[in-house]
Amino acid sequence: MSIDLERSYPTVKELQGEIHNVRRLADPDIKEWSATNLSVSYHKSTGYIAMFRSGNYIITERGKYTVTDRDFIRSKIYIAELNPNTYKLKNVRLLDVVSLSEEGPLRRGLEDPKLFYRDDAWHFSCVTLEKNHTEKARMAVCKLNKELTEIVEFKKLAGVDISKPEKNWMTTDSVTPYFDWIYASNALVKDSIVTYTLSDKEQTGSLRGNTNLHLLKDGTYLAVMHRMWSKIIMEANIRHYVHYFVNFDQRGVPIKMSKGFVFEYLGTEFAAGLCEQDENFLISYGSKDVSSHIALLPKETVLKSLQTIKD
Repeated sequence: MSIDLERSYPTVKELQGEIHNVRRLADPDIKEWSATNLSVSYHKSTGYIAMFRSGNYIITERGKYTVTDRDFIRSKIYIAELNPNTYKLKNVRLLDVVSLSEEGPLRRGLEDPKLFYRDDAWHFSCVTLEKNHTEKARMAVCKLNKELTEIVEFKKLAGVDISKPEKNWMTTDSVTPYFDWIYASNALVKDSIVTYTLSDKEQTGSLRGNTNLHLLKDGTYLAVMHRMWSKIIMEANIRHYVHYFVNFDQRGVPIKMSKGFVFEYLGTEFAAGLCEQDENFLISYGSKDVSSHIALLPKETVLKSLQTIKD
């Protein structure tokens, strides 16, 4: 199923939700480094925790990646607490990632952190890409210390093929006997083995991962996924994202999903966090690869939007 650019996808506000602008720059005094793809999660021991990626580039109106500082695209990872009343970040600090890998320095940094809480510690999944030793994008997992000031473990995950980049895997807070990662809408990773399910379901075709999985009261999981459409128009590479709420059963099989929506506009938006706040779902996301935002949608609205996926 491709994105129909001729139709209008509802925005969060049109779905009776609200948008909060969180941050545009990692450091207000440094204009070259963004604060994007915000990941927010919650655990009772710490409250709401937030991470974001800071990049030294912008995407022009023609879809070109333009470096704003230094000679190539780099990423920095910041962590903070989120004030659940104002949706502002506090105690923002930079995490050191350069020397994490035994293969060599992470000079390009880590991309798109996505928080999850497991085994009494905060972790985040991310993407690593280094021309000297990791030439294709790979998923990685980092474990944080209790003070949330330092990464104490770094593990890069193998991919299916040395020539294929890996991104957009999704995981859960608690270890499950059925899967370690949702690899795709019809594929799971368990103990380094990818299991595919043959499927001609149009609804889930071409879905890509976004947020990690949020456990619902009925034992199933909720996540945000997306479809991305890209087209070259007069040498301009234009990308559009449409998002979907997807409901997975305990075995990691998608069973329900919503219709497509956008946060604010049909363009470059990426959701990296999903958790609950009172009667709402809180979805944190980045816009245009430069800014961080939070969308609130009523739980009732989201859960009623889920329709059984047809065989």
